[in-house]
Amino acid sequence: MTAMKIEEFGALLKQNGLTFGAGVPCSYFGGLFDYIESQPGFRYLTTASEGEAVAVAAGVIAGGRHAFALMQNSGLGNAVNPLTSLVKPYEIPM
Repeated sequence: MTAMKIEEFGALLKQNGLTFGAGVPCSYFGGLFDYIESQPGFRYLTTASEGEAVAVAAGVIAGGRHAFALMQNSGLGNAVNPLTSLVKPYEIPM
């Protein structure tokens, strides 16, 4: 199995209108953060927790734009509350 290159992933994000993201600093995603920061048209907001990243992305989506919350699967537990009390009840596509 070959890993996807950062440039390919970034291009897929952009092709799908996902140019705004939020997430927690993480050395695992360091290359992706560097790529996003170097590309025109991308915006990334560093957050204190994965839950905050979900809430920020939900707000951007509620405002009419596309957004993503970037996290490792270990951070999913920190995002449960905003996913179940904000994203799900208001049917915010994320």
